[in-house]
Amino acid sequence: MGQKKPRGRKHMIEIGSNRKVIHDQALPETKPDIEWIVAKGWATAVESKDPGVFDVASLEKLRENAHDFTVRTCEGKIKYLQVTEFIGDPNFHGDYEAAKKQHSAGERFNKVLAQIDNKARRYGGDTKNVVLLIYVTDFRHNIMPIISVLGTLFDSVPPAFEQIYHVSVKPDGSAAVDVIHPFRGTLLSEDQIRFRLGGTVYTPGPEDIIDK
Repeated sequence: MGQKKPRGRKHMIEIGSNRKVIHDQALPETKPDIEWIVAKGWATAVESKDPGVFDVASLEKLRENAHDFTVRTCEGKIKYLQVTEFIGDPNFHGDYEAAKKQHSAGERFNKVLAQIDNKARRYGGDTKNVVLLIYVTDFRHNIMPIISVLGTLFDSVPPAFEQIYHVSVKPDGSAAVDVIHPFRGTLLSEDQIRFRLGGTVYTPGPEDIIDK
């Protein structure tokens, strides 16, 4: 059993005709178990997001290895999965409640880039066959507003990792997946990038959204 991991709050808001209900993200207590939930959620969701790319039934957890998981492509090639949690607040220090709810979009963008680079350097740059899964466990560290900026950058300056996904685990254990690289969305213009990075990322909590 791994060490219990401090964790914040990540949720979904169900909006009905007369009410809003908070559903908290269901995550286990330890880092290895959380990463397994993230990997399994990715494997389920990626079949519809990137159809025909991965044989997700081949997902396997590794033991005492530099990488977290393996998965085969539909062509039979083995890929390694790396799972990393993004924490974007420099004042975090393990206290989720102390983390800010608004941030500079440019600062958050740079922190994601730095984390991706640090993860690659940790493995000596040997990441040709590695898929990186990025997740967050608290709403204050949301990276959704900058995914299109990351995807546009990586379209012209490819990262060390062959593929990068953002994985958001849902309360029922399933996941939503966003493809960061290779980017599937509409590429942004230079003016659009400057505008987005010059803004603020707001991360309201459930108490800011739910009806009192």
